[in-house]
Amino acid sequence: MKKVIISVLLMTMTVMAWARPSRKIIDGAGSGPYKAEAISEATLPDSTDYTMKAKNFPDVNEPFTVKEIHCKSRDGKDIWGQLYMPVSQEKQVPIVIMAHGYNGTHYEPKPFAESLAMNGVASYIFDFCGGSNNSKSEGETTEMTIFTEKGNVEDITEMVKSWDFVDPARVALLGCSQGGLVAGLTAAANPDAYKSLILVYPAFTIPATAPMMLKRFDADGGKPQEVMGMKLGRGYYEAINGMDPLDSIGAYKGDVFIVYGDKDMIVAGGVDKAVEKYEKCKTQVIAGGDHGFSNYRHHEEATGGIVDFVLKTLSKPRGRWHHKFDSSNPDVHDPVMAKENGKYYMFTTGMGVGMMSSDDMKTWKLEEQVLNPIPEWAKEPVPAYKGHTWAPDIIKVGDKWYLYYSCSTFGKNISAIGVATNNTLDPQSPDYKWEDQGMVIMSQPGVTDWNAIDPNVIIDKKGNPWLTFGSFWDGIQLVQLEKDMKTPKGKPVTIARRRNADSVAHLQPTANTNAIEAPFITYKDGYYYLFVSYDYCCKGINSNYKTAVGRSKNVAGPYLDKDGKDMAATGGTVLLAESPDYSGIGHCSVYDFDGKWYIAAHGYDKRRNGASKLYLRELNWKDGWPEIAE
Repeated sequence: MKKVIISVLLMTMTVMAWARPSRKIIDGAGSGPYKAEAISEATLPDSTDYTMKAKNFPDVNEPFTVKEIHCKSRDGKDIWGQLYMPVSQEKQVPIVIMAHGYNGTHYEPKPFAESLAMNGVASYIFDFCGGSNNSKSEGETTEMTIFTEKGNVEDITEMVKSWDFVDPARVALLGCSQGGLVAGLTAAANPDAYKSLILVYPAFTIPATAPMMLKRFDADGGKPQEVMGMKLGRGYYEAINGMDPLDSIGAYKGDVFIVYGDKDMIVAGGVDKAVEKYEKCKTQVIAGGDHGFSNYRHHEEATGGIVDFVLKTLSKPRGRWHHKFDSSNPDVHDPVMAKENGKYYMFTTGMGVGMMSSDDMKTWKLEEQVLNPIPEWAKEPVPAYKGHTWAPDIIKVGDKWYLYYSCSTFGKNISAIGVATNNTLDPQSPDYKWEDQGMVIMSQPGVTDWNAIDPNVIIDKKGNPWLTFGSFWDGIQLVQLEKDMKTPKGKPVTIARRRNADSVAHLQPTANTNAIEAPFITYKDGYYYLFVSYDYCCKGINSNYKTAVGRSKNVAGPYLDKDGKDMAATGGTVLLAESPDYSGIGHCSVYDFDGKWYIAAHGYDKRRNGASKLYLRELNWKDGWPEIAE
């Protein structure tokens, strides 16, 4: 009886792994921003010209593409799957084949595929033949066994390695729950096929349930039995009866990563023993995590570990390389500036926020990172945060400097904005000390339809502080702050969009097509000017970032462009875009230093293979609108 209960518990928890009602997942086939394109053959068409796509068709530009690709199994069945293909300058990309759990579908590993695609790694997700009631692949659930699934993975591996855009030497295998057991067995049988192996809450304990379950089949004349809503044939348990997967998994000698929760009753016992069998195995134990990581924070923490492991093990071997700081043409992202006692300071995206100083805005000196140690509070709302801190903003109020910063997960609105204070910006001063004040605002998938990154603070003419922020989702947000410069006063409202609100997917876990971000508000001659960035950064020479602007008599808007169109309804006059030297220029900040106006941004330098370089120019004003000085 005890083993029957264990079996039922096993299937219950495994089903939880793919159900995850707390995470809203949008099907890539025909909905959401990543719409699958049906392909009848098991090969891709000619590769997309991403450069032309980025420059000429921004409305459909995406950080990665999703294509439906089928594979034939060794017994002639159709295996349904999707390729997540990153925009990459590599001729051959690394790829991860991902296997779902019992009675699951491709939805289970889909978030991992999205995160890896954002980081330049392709993935192939699929439905096992007979793997669930909702499988898009052919086959009956009563015919499915651990070994038919192993055969599916081997057939997919052969197909994937035949694609000319895939590096066959950089293929990894990932499996969730029962898929983890299948992945472990497949890698052991094909030890040279995979560069690395990722096991996500692997259910190595499944074979132990076979003896009692076979008695259940025998008691009913061998008829198929329903186990947690899915019918299994007797052959499922016959195939694993008496088998101990730990006897064979050690045949795989490559790098292994196992991630699971310390509250997971399914993996208990099996994982510890599995770790001992592998020669090169790393583990990540998620505190409080259950089977399937139903809590999104646990899921994101695991995703971060998976992405880090995959990037490390599938990266191309490189020789020694040391970055040399270019004082006259520095590499930057998201620059903001301040001036104190005749010296200029610049803060940028970087580990703990990057910082530079200059006497003339021409030659820059690299300073120590601002946040050291990094803020520990951020790891709660943003589990994947490890110190790389985005898009700061700096403002002086009274005798104190306020530095706002972003902690986030790439491509997702699992984000938070924090603030730190200092009495001076001079690192040589005895008064120089950044004191972190904690969180200002946060965003969550399925809860907020905005992304809490890219902060900018302005004090209006009545002395009230306002925070503007946002990236994708429902666009640029504005909220008033209390006098403490930290506490939001009311709820944020949308003041700028790149797309009409009814033309994009809302409340989804990954970024939609509303490609607008990086707001910055400044004041001049009776108008508040809102600068934003359109389209896509971070793609090197393929980036198509643009800087646009609108203005308003009221800090709360509406912000209108030169043609009088509201920026909340897709308005905005483009100030900077592609030029002979830059693929795109964006994420700007604007300042009046001693009567001269300047714009600081980063541009993707065509002369340096798309490197992100500081773009710092004087700014003129004509008829109430900014323009770049000659």
